[in-house]
Amino acid sequence: MLNEVLTDDIHNLKPTNYKIPRSRVVKKCVVINFFCWQDTFRYKSSLWTNEEPFNLRGAESAFDSEETKSPVFWNAKVTKICIGIKTNNFVSWLGINHTATSLLASFKDGFQSTNLGRAAWFSLVPDPSLQINCNRDGFNNGDPSSSWMAIRLGILGNQEDDCATPDSFIGLGSTFYQQTSCGNRAAYDADNGDRNTKSFGYLLVQ
Repeated sequence: MLNEVLTDDIHNLKPTNYKIPRSRVVKKCVVINFFCWQDTFRYKSSLWTNEEPFNLRGAESAFDSEETKSPVFWNAKVTKICIGIKTNNFVSWLGINHTATSLLASFKDGFQSTNLGRAAWFSLVPDPSLQINCNRDGFNNGDPSSSWMAIRLGILGNQEDDCATPDSFIGLGSTFYQQTSCGNRAAYDADNGDRNTKSFGYLLVQ
């Protein structure tokens, strides 16, 4: 489900040794790559809310497994976003129509709904699972000051009929320390059982 985002670039994309053509770097650019089992881009990392690059050398090739954050994160206007999650060397993509002055602004402005729905987020990971309630998706999703789940960009699930105490997510940049910061985490009556799917995450903008 690409929502017309970067369709030409990532249709039939192989997850290794793919490089964005230089002529298209400005409009279609990898902004963030990160390991989802490391701490670099967890929810509370300042990299989500500052204008500091991270390992710019890693941005030279698009879809490898090297963590990076490029200046496009804060200096490029956004009309569309493409999320990639690589699990077992296969990348799944999800497009979002989203307008902002920059991705930085999106991650500093509090919760913003993406309204993609459960099925769209399920398409990002193999054999997905999520608790059946809450199902709220968007930017800065959840309360990172609580002991419950929060996610920088993704969907939350809960076994209670609210979003106050979520235990599961699919997406990027979670608060779930010592486990996975992106991919799929599910527990406590999730619809397809417990999950701790550790992946590699990508964010692209147009």
